[in-house]
Parts: sequence; C-alpha cells; structure tokens
Amino acid sequence: MGRRQFDRLWTIQPLEVWQSLEKRGTLLADPAHPRYEGEPPEAYHWLTGQLRERLPQFHATLPWWAYCRKPDLRWARHTLPRGSRHVRLEIRPRRSSYFTFPCWAWTLVFSSQFLARTAEEHRLWLRDVRRAGYTEWGDELSEELTHRVRKSWESLFDPNLPRRSWDPDEPRTECFEAALARLHLDEVQAMTHFQGARRS
Repeated sequence: MGRRQFDRLWTIQPLEVWQSLEKRGTLLADPAHPRYEGEPPEAYHWLTGQLRERLPQFHATLPWWAYCRKPDLRWARHTLPRGSRHVRLEIRPRRSSYFTFPCWAWTLVFSSQFLARTAEEHRLWLRDVRRAGYTEWGDELSEELTHRVRKSWESLFDPNLPRRSWDPDEPRTECFEAALARLHLDEVQAMTHFQGARRS
C-alpha cells in the first residue's frame, strides 16, 4: 500500500477547486485544467497507469498531489501569483486511495531522469550513458537507454527505496508526497484560505 501511510495529508489548491468540492462532494483531477497548458506532463500519465495497477481503488485519469507534512503558508504563498486565491486542505485519506513516495525520487521521475537507488547504481548508469556516446543531460537517448530510464522509475514503488537521496547535494531531511485518486469532501478536516504573494 505504499512506502508509508499517513493519518493526515495536506493539499494546496485554487479556491475554485474547494468551491467545486463543496458542491459535488468528490472531485477527480481535470486533465483539461489550464494548469496543464493543454497536456499534462508525461510522468503524470505514467504514474497514473502504475497506480491503477497497484491500487484497486485508484480510478482516476490524473492524480491529485498532497504533502505528507503540513506546508507553511508563509512559504507557500510566495510560490503563487500575487492576489490569487487558494486554500490549504487538511485531509484524512481513505486507506488504499493514495500512494506515498520520497520527494527526491519523484523529482527524478518527473524530470525524466534515471531513478538510481544508490550512488553506485547512478555511477554505473552514467558509465553506460557515456560509453554509448551520450551526455547525462540534453541528449535524446537511444531506445534501449530510454527503456532503462522508464524501467528505473518502477523503483518508486520499491519498499526498500531510501527515504533520503544518496546524492550529497540533496537535502538530508525526509520529505514524502502523496498521489491521490480523488478529493472527498468528507475527508477534509480543516480548510485555510490564503492569497498568493509572488510578484510577477
């Protein structure tokens, strides 16, 4: 059921999402939402397919995203456009309706990189990439290497995947995030309004 289960999750959403959730009681993520600019990231589609196979209750086109630690709105508001209206929802999620994974690992998947579980695994991957005449960044890899990249993403579901990155340049604190199939009004324990403060 995932690497870790949490009693509470937090998601930050535009105010209109909360208003729709109040009216409908449950919401699926909308692939046509302007935030995706016409096409959700490839990694979202890959993750959704994986979650459908691994979680019987995950009937969704795209996941909703949630934090596994309560986000500080003093930080969050500065990541969103000035004056935009948002909410932070505290959720008590249904079991088997979501999956959690380390932030560092999802970042690699999202950016279409090889997901190495250890520094040695990463070193061997770079060796193979360079032997094939490619650089780690910027090159379109061969079909074989691209297949290996996508295969490596399945480590996201490995229960032995380290909670912290092996990369010394990455933060040493644990960070988990969650992908949920739906938002349910009856799971919301608290709601906090706030406005974005980022200057464009």
